[in-house]
Amino acid sequence: MELALSYDSTNFKVLYDLARRKINQNKPDEALTYLNKAIYHSPNPMPGLHYARGNLFLAKEKHKEAYDDFVIVSQIEPNADRIWQILGDIALLHLKDYDKANEYFSKGIATDPNSYECYLGKGVAAYNSGNYEVGIESFNQASNISMNHPEIYYFRAHCKAETKDTEG
Repeated sequence: MELALSYDSTNFKVLYDLARRKINQNKPDEALTYLNKAIYHSPNPMPGLHYARGNLFLAKEKHKEAYDDFVIVSQIEPNADRIWQILGDIALLHLKDYDKANEYFSKGIATDPNSYECYLGKGVAAYNSGNYEVGIESFNQASNISMNHPEIYYFRAHCKAETKDTEG
């Protein structure tokens, strides 16, 4: 495979294959180098390239860079698997942008109404921004979908305590 690169170092498909090989070999820095080149030489924005690079950036705790790549994926493929949850998680946990997190989790719910993860994230974003009623509603929806996650009940209890609502 690397021999093919010596013939055409601008072939984004070869570069992407090399990046995947480096990912499998647990060599993230080399994989990033190949992904950067593949993205540069790609004739059109390729969501798979940005998704892979976004995941590598997340692993390296480069959250803003990961966020930028996942935004590109969401623009190209708004129904990509878990894209809204990933963007919501980054906005919520790393960028502390609760309004943006709420927007992304809401898009995730519109794409997959059975995503307890998006309801949970939306609830946490609401809790962190002091919107406890929305938080309670979101945690109720999350628990209706999946009851086996104690964090749902933990955050819902905190929202209820903030609103002095102790029923249910």
